[in-house]
Amino acid sequence: MRCSRNCPICSAESKELVFKNKMADLGSFDLSYDVVICMKCGFVFADNIIDEQSLHEYYRTYSKYDIVSSIEAVPLHTRQSAANCAAIVSSHLPPETRVIDIGSSIGVFLNELKQTGFSNLYGIDPAPACSKIARTLFDIEVDCGFLTSKVDLHDYDLIVLSNILEHITDLGSFLAIISSTLKKGAHLFIEVPAGDMFFKETTEYMGEFSIEHINYFGVKSLERLLGQHGFHMTNSSYATYGKGIITIDFLCVFDGISRDDGQRDSNLKESMVRYVETNRSIIRRIDQVLGCLSDKIAIYGAGSHTARLLKQSDLQSKTIVAVVDNNPNLIGKTIDAAIIEDAREFGCLPDVPVLISSYNYQEEIRKILIDKGFEETIVTVY
Repeated sequence: MRCSRNCPICSAESKELVFKNKMADLGSFDLSYDVVICMKCGFVFADNIIDEQSLHEYYRTYSKYDIVSSIEAVPLHTRQSAANCAAIVSSHLPPETRVIDIGSSIGVFLNELKQTGFSNLYGIDPAPACSKIARTLFDIEVDCGFLTSKVDLHDYDLIVLSNILEHITDLGSFLAIISSTLKKGAHLFIEVPAGDMFFKETTEYMGEFSIEHINYFGVKSLERLLGQHGFHMTNSSYATYGKGIITIDFLCVFDGISRDDGQRDSNLKESMVRYVETNRSIIRRIDQVLGCLSDKIAIYGAGSHTARLLKQSDLQSKTIVAVVDNNPNLIGKTIDAAIIEDAREFGCLPDVPVLISSYNYQEEIRKILIDKGFEETIVTVY
């Protein structure tokens, strides 16, 4: 079942198509969607998405956040982000602050707060294995679950939503749950991808339009949304990590006074249009590489990047003889009807090109394939 959305900021129905983000099915989930701009307030969001229940089931089944066994295995940009966000929080709030991190994953951010002297820390995340990993690696309590109206936030001084709001189907209801039990004077810390800066760092092909991200914020739209739910901004900044990842870090305080200045986030449209145009040149370059390959190829990587290429590039014309990945939550499942195999048991015909379908981990995977003897058949697109 697919859902058409009104604007999550102003509820307007009128919207303009920016990009049709066609994606390969992952198992039974059709994760394609349309990227649209609200004609009234300028907010950018995904439309014609799968229903919320299916989205929650996808997160439980295909999690990529609960497979690490050490802090070193956590992506560098995630560690950099956690350290920066903890520095912001600790510069504004005392260490006795009672913190709940909603969507905490394995507790990397909470651990950074712990290192700065915070001790009253709690997390909640839908991925089943996060709780065990958080206890093992950091001795931090993380429960498995979603935020619901049953969660009482009155006892907390700080609520953390780090890389969460871009995933939420109904932003209004989600923030209403938070504000309904929050005490006045409590703080909310938010980190989201900076939609108004997408055009500045174009790297992975359509990397900002991932399987999971369905809301694209600028500072103006984020401030307006939070104002509607009784939050007043105290600090806002941009941060850049790793290979071109730019985020908005936003600290605000809850005063319970709903406000809506009606401002239009015009920066978002300009950013998105430029981002899509730049990515058209990237896909042309990728198609040139693919066009030189034989009809049969294997793919290393079964994430968002592969899901996009299978429907948006000349990869559609190829016969895929194998797809492998090292995420155990993907092994045995399907992407575009191809069964995902374990990368540790990877094997394919010597004369079949092996496409590395990953931007962030391209070099890491390339080294793995060289060690396995596939140096002559490796294909990279970045």
